[in-house]
Amino acid sequence: MGCCPKHSGGQEAPVPEEWWLRVGRAPEQLRRRLDVAFGAEEGRGPGVRREFFQVAVRAFLASFFVPTERTRTYWFSDVDRPEGYFALGALLGHAVLHDVLIPNAFPSTLFELLLRDIGSASATRALGLSDLAAASPAEADSLRCVLDHQGADIGAHFGDLGWERTNRLRGEALSQATKELFVSVYIDWSLGEKIARQFGPLSAGFRAVLGSSVMVQRMVDAPQLERIVCGGEAGAWGRGRDRRRW
Repeated sequence: MGCCPKHSGGQEAPVPEEWWLRVGRAPEQLRRRLDVAFGAEEGRGPGVRREFFQVAVRAFLASFFVPTERTRTYWFSDVDRPEGYFALGALLGHAVLHDVLIPNAFPSTLFELLLRDIGSASATRALGLSDLAAASPAEADSLRCVLDHQGADIGAHFGDLGWERTNRLRGEALSQATKELFVSVYIDWSLGEKIARQFGPLSAGFRAVLGSSVMVQRMVDAPQLERIVCGGEAGAWGRGRDRRRW
């Protein structure tokens, strides 16, 4: 995935962050079904459309994401290209509209965050250590060590983990009494403010396509949304439905 993807004609496929410009950013335009063709090639139809989604997602992964440790998935890099992230979010929405499976390259945390941002009734629980572990195992390991440490010297051992970056712990000292607060605040920061410049536009693109979807807002939880987008059993929702009605 690190190399530049190529389509069936053998030519290099650029990062497709401008594809949405061809249809515009107005919601009614973004929701139109895609008619995909590669350059001067004559082929069209579902097969070509599936190839486009595969090529596009891999290009986005190579340019905007980094591999996560141990999970074989990808998480946000520090690249600041909001229009590119918006385009990927719209692409994820279109994967649902077009009944196309994309590479299962994102941790389950991404789908939880998308549902939370769209106001889903299923995304009401607080984010926890398992959500961070799926996206950033190394950070989660450090926080787990904090929670497991029982000594009064916890501040000396873990006081330099970058707690100040959260901007919410000023005046607080890490201790046995406050360690759960420190960990909770850090998780919220790492899955929120830390990635806001990347996740914000991605979520906006996703909402532009599926924000009015009753299914997404009320009927699926994060694991079900992940299966719909990336494959596996789709549960009660079925992959054969015409998602344009959703």
